[in-house]
Amino acid sequence: MDFKQQKLLSRTSNRLAQSLNQMPKAGLLKLEPWLRRNGRVPRDIWLFDRDSDRLYTNARYPKPVVHDRLEKLNYPQPVKLTLPGYLLIGPQSLEVGQNNVQLYVGIPEKPEQQAGFFKNLPDWLRLLSLILVSAFVCGLLTWLLIKPVKRLTSASRQFGHGELDTRLPEFERRHDELGELGQAFNRMAEQLNQHIKAHKRLLGDVSHELRSPLTRLQLLISLLEKQSQTMPQIQENLQRSRNEVEQLDDMVGKALALSRLENQLTPLTMQPLDMRKLCQDIIQEHQLLAQSKHIELHFDCTEDLPLHSYSGDREVLHSAISNVLNNAIKYSPENSVVSLSLAGSKKHVLITISDQGQGVAEEDMERIFKPFFREDNSRTRQTGGTGLGLAIAMDAIKRHHGQIIARTANDKAAQPGLSVVIELPYDNAQ
Repeated sequence: MDFKQQKLLSRTSNRLAQSLNQMPKAGLLKLEPWLRRNGRVPRDIWLFDRDSDRLYTNARYPKPVVHDRLEKLNYPQPVKLTLPGYLLIGPQSLEVGQNNVQLYVGIPEKPEQQAGFFKNLPDWLRLLSLILVSAFVCGLLTWLLIKPVKRLTSASRQFGHGELDTRLPEFERRHDELGELGQAFNRMAEQLNQHIKAHKRLLGDVSHELRSPLTRLQLLISLLEKQSQTMPQIQENLQRSRNEVEQLDDMVGKALALSRLENQLTPLTMQPLDMRKLCQDIIQEHQLLAQSKHIELHFDCTEDLPLHSYSGDREVLHSAISNVLNNAIKYSPENSVVSLSLAGSKKHVLITISDQGQGVAEEDMERIFKPFFREDNSRTRQTGGTGLGLAIAMDAIKRHHGQIIARTANDKAAQPGLSVVIELPYDNAQ
């Protein structure tokens, strides 16, 4: 203790000894109430009876903290004890009746004095405290910065995968640089979504408008064929014209169907379906096309699966599966096999259509489901493909909350072929 603190302890001890002489003879039983109501006794006095392990005080500082500290320490001479926001000086021996107690005087620290507590700590403890505080602040700032960046990254990936309705509404309430970035993303996503929808509507409108002149052109070709039955050269040219018109009509029809699926213009009619019966009907419908190329169609189905319990839109699913099977037949060589297998589990129905054609390059496995994509233009011209069949199938399966993927059928064969797998969940509520 410094000289000032020693003087304070001595003066307090003398004043308290004089006051204790006037205290009623009740010993230590009523010492603490007497200390609290006696205005002549200084404040923040602590009397510790070490024999009975009891502490008496008129101070407001937490009593258990001081008691635990004094219980563990017993100094032969007065010292200064530092507590959080509080100082204790003592002990000073004092007699209360027949008991000998230790006197301590408390000194509350002012806020500017409490800063000295940190300065009095050992250097290693101060360094550790600074490191811990810095780590906490850095961690908090990192979390506040990384969290919105991760959210923005996730939204960008979702938008890139075709979820065009992805937005970041929480960034509209921010007024910092990250908020501006998120708001710019929302504006970009909204504009792109509007442009894509406009293009899809344009595709649907153009396809719809082309149907009428194509129909009239087909009627005109039919009339010309009847009128020129005695002219072989004209008949041949008209037949070529009819083939081109029919191909164009098929393309327009598929483009119109794709537009309706993408814009969800026609709601799905969900009803219980027997998937085994549906696949058998599709196989039967494609027998003539397969026989024209001497292709054998195989149908494989697990008999004990509850495939009849699936619910979906029969017309949309029929179109999707037919487009995939038709695509497999067109791109398969003559005297080959095209198989359709039907399987399932407790959660999904699995339809796999495989061919023995030349296959598709690995980097094009996802691109073949894009509208008008043509991996081999010469092959497309030979088969008469429009590049819309698999795109229609993908949109139809997506509307049933399923997925469709392509993979190599047999990578060890000279003709690896292509397998298209359709996965339809039983739980496909709209």
